[in-house]
Amino acid sequence: MKRDDNVVIMLSSTTRNKRLEIRMPSVEKRCIGGDASGIEEECVVIEKTKLSFHGELEDCKCALLAINRISEIGIPVDSIRQKLQNVRHIESGVEVVGTNLAVFDLLDHVEEIRNPDGYALEFRNNKNLNRIRMNELRVLDGKQEDVLFENDHFIEEIHGNSDSFSDFLHLESIARASHKNEECSPEFVKIITSEASEYGWDLYALIVSCAVLAVIVTVQTFYLLKGKGKNRKNKMRSKGRKKHKKARGNSERSEKDEE
Repeated sequence: MKRDDNVVIMLSSTTRNKRLEIRMPSVEKRCIGGDASGIEEECVVIEKTKLSFHGELEDCKCALLAINRISEIGIPVDSIRQKLQNVRHIESGVEVVGTNLAVFDLLDHVEEIRNPDGYALEFRNNKNLNRIRMNELRVLDGKQEDVLFENDHFIEEIHGNSDSFSDFLHLESIARASHKNEECSPEFVKIITSEASEYGWDLYALIVSCAVLAVIVTVQTFYLLKGKGKNRKNKMRSKGRKKHKKARGNSERSEKDEE
């Protein structure tokens, strides 16, 4: 007999005809990292080595593919997505290198990505990348910087693509919360481009934008709370006036009755 959160073993007594239930806690399946296409199914924790995405990955809806065809057109993304659908924790980082993906959403259900020995996330030489979707991510924690972009197209996109920039800020906010930082910090990301002079300006512009956004949100929150406070005071004053008028009307009526 199997239950969702526990393994239950049923034992039958020959003398009393009673069943004894022994509950044993279920164990999350842990798998060693490596190439994502070779990861076992139903893994919950990826450990010991990086989870890697390399080369040509294709969105293929085919039911069956011959092995020789896979080498020609690339590894089907759907098969990788199915393998990783239960993964929630990654303990040795993730690298996405030289892929042709425009949208990286293969870890959309992952909650924690850590790497005590290096970057938690690495994106290198991805020629089409413009979106990074990790909606369930709550922890992003690397050794020094949390994220690396090296000669990656995504960095070009964030300057003119609002969705890309939003994805970038999402990663920054998660990293900041993971380190309990209240302000945007350049320690969150390392950007390496083919032209060294661009690195400083890119990073400076991104951090400034992040800081400006934080200020805007703070100001909006302040005025929102201030507006709510005014509305509350106005309501209290209005109620007070109504009570005063009602009391005054009652007193006038009582005076007339006495006359």
